[in-house]
Amino acid sequence: MFFLRPLYRFGFFLMGVALLLQTSHADASNATTVRIGVLAYKGAEAVQEDWSYVRNWLEAAIPDHRFVLLDFDQAGLTRAVQEETIDFVITNSGHYVALENSDGASRIATIESPWALSPRQSIGSAIVVRSDARLHALADLAGKHVLAVGPDAFGGYQIAARELLEAGVDPEQDLANLQFAGFPIQNIVYAVRADRADAGIVRACLLEQMIRSGEIGAGELRVLAPIATKGFRCQTSSRLYPDWPFAVLRHTPAELSKQVAIALLRMPRTADGYSWTVPADYHVVDELFRELKIGPYAYLRQWTFEGLLRLYWGWLLLILALLVAWATHTVRVEHL
Repeated sequence: MFFLRPLYRFGFFLMGVALLLQTSHADASNATTVRIGVLAYKGAEAVQEDWSYVRNWLEAAIPDHRFVLLDFDQAGLTRAVQEETIDFVITNSGHYVALENSDGASRIATIESPWALSPRQSIGSAIVVRSDARLHALADLAGKHVLAVGPDAFGGYQIAARELLEAGVDPEQDLANLQFAGFPIQNIVYAVRADRADAGIVRACLLEQMIRSGEIGAGELRVLAPIATKGFRCQTSSRLYPDWPFAVLRHTPAELSKQVAIALLRMPRTADGYSWTVPADYHVVDELFRELKIGPYAYLRQWTFEGLLRLYWGWLLLILALLVAWATHTVRVEHL
């Protein structure tokens, strides 16, 4: 029987391992699943690669919850918010402001990028052209074929559209062809390099990131009419706006939102230099929407009674007050 003792011990060891595996499986099955919707501007695979550090940190900081990253295009992410199939959102600044106005999204943190000096000035548009193109100013794009992500893309169209309008080029009227290519955004860069378009609108820093990763050569493309901004390590064709927010939705439990916010602010800077900070002020994005008459200000493009009332309510109120004063004066004079 002596030679059987090692077998008994090995059997007890296997039973212990099995019990541990069952316990860990039970803990995982009992964990609350938290779904984070992410705007996949570089494609679905990039979401898992770029944001896995956030998921891993949150799961370590809030161990009784299981966090899942879900990738969407902008329309799909908006539907997920409205259908309440996700609990948190990571998206660009323009899309966040639209969700804030339409669906009550609320930012709890803003990402800090190693490319920018401040999270308040981190996002811009880069209009990329071939290095040998005879294009030097934004006004040179009149009558050209330009690619962009989509009409609702913040860095991939809206920011650049504001700059083009100020340069005297209406992107909806003055371009020979404004073509929306969608995601992934890298395809726009490839198309311009292949001479399938004169210029492409992408978010600032994408060109530098693609050169750094070897996806394109360093001298193949350049940024049109670059604007120098102190502390910003990328070339941009536009002014800068706040970086991406981490936002909570109306139906998300308040206690969970608090735990996630605290965990994000405590997260150490990654090896690539990313971290989270207190929410930035996004009113400059609201100003862009109003100037372009899009998002919550789309009514400014419609000549309806409601649109006129919302646009000129101050003047209409003044006119009404003057009419009331005139009527009161007329009645008083006739009475006297």
